[in-house]
Amino acid sequence: MADNCHNSTGLPVKTISDLHHDATMLHAFAQGVYELHDLIKTDLSPASNAMPALLDSLIERADRLANDLDAFETAGRRS
Repeated sequence: MADNCHNSTGLPVKTISDLHHDATMLHAFAQGVYELHDLIKTDLSPASNAMPALLDSLIERADRLANDLDAFETAGRRS
């Protein structure tokens, strides 16, 4: 991947495709955490009660980011 490439500032250079992959992985990881949260027995608390809503929001935002990056990449190929 482009993680090994560097520009003159020393920062990694990532393509839109790399960013799309990262967003897709973030989406998958968030879904995995959501499933693990459902399996773990926890005491009821405001924090544990908030986790499903927080994870739903994270999953939705990661999905939206992946879709936006995909659309951006597709538009770039067409121009």
